Formats: sequence, structure tokens, C-alpha cells
Amino acid sequence: MGFTESVSVQWVLVPVVVRDRKGYRDDLEKDDFRIYVDGREVPVGSFETGLEAPTSLLFLQDLSGSMANGGKLAASRRALDTFLADTQPEDQFALATFRDDEVLLAVPFGASTAALRREAETWEPGGTTALHDAVAKLPALQEG
Repeated sequence: MGFTESVSVQWVLVPVVVRDRKGYRDDLEKDDFRIYVDGREVPVGSFETGLEAPTSLLFLQDLSGSMANGGKLAASRRALDTFLADTQPEDQFALATFRDDEVLLAVPFGASTAALRREAETWEPGGTTALHDAVAKLPALQEG
């Protein structure tokens, strides 16, 4: 006896980055791409270039005790600042933190980038790393 599950999907997001010898390409159009499902071509329903498409990104920050070593927390703050330095008005960011068995949605989507930076200044390391637990719990945090 086996287990079988079927799902139906209407849209699939296919992010693509194209590079050639000269660098990243931003001059491609919808007709430059072909998508095949089970060997059959399917139409590209929507097409946005990286310059036009808004970003939705959730930062997941480890606040376990190991982050106190080697300037890791400071490096995480700098990485966050780097991402937030070049945002577009339509971009959305959220920030979740984890340690031990605790996962916290510290800044929800839609908040200002200043709110993310303020939250990053409050980070204090402690406890143990529980990355798998954090990733498993994140979808429920977004729903509630």
C-alpha cells in the first residue's frame, strides 16, 4: 500500500538571473524565455524584470549564543543594512529571529525599513541554535 498525493497549481514563480561574459543581462523580454512542463511548452503568463519587480524578503536572524563569537552579530547587522540600503518603494521586508525553541516575527511585512534597523539594534545573543525549528514555524507566524 502506498501514499499518493496530487495538487493543482495555477501559477508558478520562476525567478531567473541571466549572465553572459559581459555580466548580468537586463535587456531580455518575455519572448526570450520558454517554459516546458512534462515536455510541453506552456505560456509565460507574466514577466517582470528585476528592475521592475518588487522584492519580498523575510530576514531570519539566529540569536543563539554562537552569534556572540567573531563579530557574527555585527556582520548580520551590516548585511541587513546592505540589503536595506538600495530598496524600492514597493519592496517589502520582514524580520524574524530565533534561539532555543523560540521563533519571533519581530517585524512584520509592511513595516518601514527603519523598524527593521531599530530591531537589529536590540539583538542579544543567547541560548542554542534551532534553525530547523525556526524554518518549520515561520509559515504559521506569517498566517497569524
